[in-house]
Amino acid sequence: ATATTNIGRSESGRQLGSQFIILNCEPYQHQPKATLDTIMKFIPPAINLALYCACILPVTGKLRGNGKGSGNEKGKGPSNPQDDQPSPVLTEDGDYHASPDEDCTLLAIDHLMIPGEEGHNIGHGRALEGDASGLEWACTFADGTVADMSGLDDSQRSDLEDAMNKGQIVSGSARLDLGRIPGASRKGSSVTLPPGFKVKQNARASGKGKGQGGGSGRAASGRRNLAQLVGNKYTLVVKGKFIDYPFDSKTPWQISDDVFGTLNDAVNMASQLEACSFGKLVTKPEPDPAWGNGAFTSLEGIESAPGVLEIDMGVNMAGMSKSDIWNLFVEKTMLALDPTGAVITSLPGPFDHIMFSREVCLPNASDSCTWAAYASVNSWGQMYKGNYISYPGVQVHEMGHALNLAHSGSNGISWSGGYVSVGGYTDHTGMMGNPLFSDEVGNMCFNPAKNFQIDGWYNDAKITLDPMDATWEGNMVGVGEYDLRGDKPVTIKIETGTPQDIFVGFNRAAGPNLQNDLADNLVNVIQVEGNDGVGYSQSRLIGLLDTSASYSELSVPGIVDYADLKIKVNSINAGTLPGTANLKIGFDQCTSDLHCQDLAGGCFTSSCLPQFTAGTNVLGCLNIPILLCCGNDICEGGESSTNCAADCTAGPNTIQPDDCQSCWTRDGAMFDVEAKPDADLSITSIEYKAYTASGNVRVYYRVGGKTGYASGTNLLSNGWVYAKQAAACGAWDYCAISGLSIDVPRGNKVGLLVAYDNGGDILYYSNNFGIVEDDYAMVHPGAAVNFNLAGEYAYSFHNSLMFTGKVTYTADLTTQCTSDGDCDDGSFCNGQETCNLGTCESGTAPTCTAPNDTCSDALGACVSCLSEVDCADGNLCNGIETCNASGQCVAGTAVTCGDTIACTVDFCTPSTGLCTSSPNHLLCDDGEYCNGAETCDTVNGCQDASPIICSSPMPFCSEPLDQCVKCLSNSDCDDGDMCNGGETCNVSGQCIGGTPIDCNPTDTPTKSPVTPQPTTPAPTSDLTPNPVTPAPTNGLTTLAPAT
Repeated sequence: ATATTNIGRSESGRQLGSQFIILNCEPYQHQPKATLDTIMKFIPPAINLALYCACILPVTGKLRGNGKGSGNEKGKGPSNPQDDQPSPVLTEDGDYHASPDEDCTLLAIDHLMIPGEEGHNIGHGRALEGDASGLEWACTFADGTVADMSGLDDSQRSDLEDAMNKGQIVSGSARLDLGRIPGASRKGSSVTLPPGFKVKQNARASGKGKGQGGGSGRAASGRRNLAQLVGNKYTLVVKGKFIDYPFDSKTPWQISDDVFGTLNDAVNMASQLEACSFGKLVTKPEPDPAWGNGAFTSLEGIESAPGVLEIDMGVNMAGMSKSDIWNLFVEKTMLALDPTGAVITSLPGPFDHIMFSREVCLPNASDSCTWAAYASVNSWGQMYKGNYISYPGVQVHEMGHALNLAHSGSNGISWSGGYVSVGGYTDHTGMMGNPLFSDEVGNMCFNPAKNFQIDGWYNDAKITLDPMDATWEGNMVGVGEYDLRGDKPVTIKIETGTPQDIFVGFNRAAGPNLQNDLADNLVNVIQVEGNDGVGYSQSRLIGLLDTSASYSELSVPGIVDYADLKIKVNSINAGTLPGTANLKIGFDQCTSDLHCQDLAGGCFTSSCLPQFTAGTNVLGCLNIPILLCCGNDICEGGESSTNCAADCTAGPNTIQPDDCQSCWTRDGAMFDVEAKPDADLSITSIEYKAYTASGNVRVYYRVGGKTGYASGTNLLSNGWVYAKQAAACGAWDYCAISGLSIDVPRGNKVGLLVAYDNGGDILYYSNNFGIVEDDYAMVHPGAAVNFNLAGEYAYSFHNSLMFTGKVTYTADLTTQCTSDGDCDDGSFCNGQETCNLGTCESGTAPTCTAPNDTCSDALGACVSCLSEVDCADGNLCNGIETCNASGQCVAGTAVTCGDTIACTVDFCTPSTGLCTSSPNHLLCDDGEYCNGAETCDTVNGCQDASPIICSSPMPFCSEPLDQCVKCLSNSDCDDGDMCNGGETCNVSGQCIGGTPIDCNPTDTPTKSPVTPQPTTPAPTSDLTPNPVTPAPTNGLTTLAPAT
């Protein structure tokens, strides 16, 4: 009875089966002993012994599934392609204790209770009295098994329903990691969670497809969005024949006609869904031809009537639990569709929806059987009891659940036709209330909230109204005449500023809504419990309006605190085509200045202006606060949190980052809380999400924030302060450390460390790195840390967490200022501070440009300098520049360098400002060479030099040539020999030989030869030179030889 659809088909199993031709052992190959013993009670006696011997005995105690064999057998069954999770661990007592990686998919099971039997228990320990919704919870596993969660306590069930209505978890998608939950176990067809375990905080969104047995996975083509309400919906009906309840009262053809209209049934599920959607949703009694790339396209040879399988279940229903029966339907449907298991490895396979139907429900501990049908929300499976499979109202209701629609109820209202009682589905203006229980009556659609939620049917006839911005007035039509609407809406959503939005419709009894069960042709007003009306959420009928004096107007409080929203019916015209209701939705216009003044109070001067005039409230009141009046909503100068708490305090406020869906663990968390500029905060409480149930958790804080703390260093030595500790309150729960008083000055941060002191762990969010903020506070991302109590230090930082917890604080709005002067910090250069509603705001720094490119707080102006340093040009020779009192640079006095020595050159060194004298010998030169090179002495001036001494062979000094030469004149060259000619001195001071005298010239008469006579030279002193004419000197000066 708890067989999964992933049957382990081992080779030896096949061989064993072949020895007994009439038996099929495969469904039993993977079952544990406890389950097989239970199955044996339902096997017909004729084959009991043979089946036991051939199939059950050889595999007793072996657990098979997910296509895996056991023992020495190799499983060859197809594994689920969407999940790869290990099988749970089977213990000797028959419990499946969750393995470390095992998880289950959460499934909400919504029941439609039979009228008059709502007060009976439906199996989870709670009576469906008045407001009960008929909601149960179950788990589906990767191996295809389905287990109920009937052991949930009231707090856990309430927690889950609340999370469903708020969109925090989604049925058919959210998953639980059972392996991470201490004390979680699975026994047979039930899952048990530890008492007090917070289910919704630990459910997570799934990135995987779903398993079988009520999940929403599809093996061959992947998971499709079941909540999509347009296009074809491929649907299968399975009629189950039990041995003790064969369900002979309905033939497959009758069921096919009642569901699909095969034999032209006037009203059926297929026709009604197509009519309400105006052709946008079509129900097909056949497999999806595109599934698995055409792997399974026909029911030919399988179906007993179009879209209907009639299956012999082979067992008695008596004694079976609700989950056992469901799982048996899953197993038998799988085998009927694909006996080999080669194509369809999980349900729904090639179908969008499967409707199981059985003759009766037998009350037992798990099921009181007061339901007509139930369905898995946002999933594929439905179960019908007896003739309810033939009622279109029941069919459409359950299909609504499968498409993620919740029940429609009421909190109890009076209307012109009587009273609508309190209940989870007492709104009979739509199919998601307790619908029409009849085979031939079913022309009713959904209420305005569901019509707005449905995506694709009436998208061009929806209006979203924010009454804070506008008033709406006009005609609307009923959903039954959507095709005649023109530009008129069929549903109006009123934004309330909360997830509990309001929806308005005209409950016109016409077309597919002709057989509406309540308040024909009236205006129905619906409010949802969460999800903004765009996801699964219980809805409540809050008003039925007509044109009578008593019921033509509905006042809705709570959107603003000083006025009610009004929904008024001006007229209803049911005699036209289409019928219309003329409405006005919005806040009333103020009637006078006094009206506004009465609402605002004495700290305002009020005027009544046309609605939505700039600056007015929703009534049209312009309320100008009277300054320095406690109660004007402004915390002004002189007011404080002690003398005007109404204006100057806020809170206690709680700021909470998103709860972790995939949680990580570590000793503690270190993060910053920052106060915004307009309030001083006092943190009074910190809540953390505990993973470890015992131990103490400490809080430390550090003014200025956590930045700068070095891992492994003592906290107290690094500016941290120990605040308080408190005992942990329990695993997976929020635990509070209250009584704190940690001040966070406005505009500043404080670092917080929340950590176990005994090695315990908190839970934290590892993939959310944004700042979380409200009006006055910001929580910054931080680090997960380990903590050492002995050394009081944090270490092993993981800098990627968002603290999973809550920070509660009060805000002191005591004003900082009443005028700009209160904010002036005395600095011109950081801009002019201003006072804005009691809070000082920083100014904008002035822009200083050259030459006045420096800002002076002292002068309150842009200047060229603040000190001499700003003026220095790096050259000390032009003087030392100074900065005057006006911030302008003044040039210095240049250094004068000079001495009395005429032949020196004087100059200043820029880097030192010192004078230096350098001799210039050229200034002493007299222009003569031969008397030597004159020099300049830096002390004594020009100094004469020693004359040039010339010696042989250059004995003479030449001024023109500035060198020693051989001659200065011709005489310096005369060698005393006249015969060799007269020597001359050239311009370069070199002697040039003369032309020898020719004593026998050819043109001279011949003379007789003369014989020379020897002579004896006379002493030179006795010789007198002959007078001669001096030869040219060629500019050469003859110097007398030195004596």
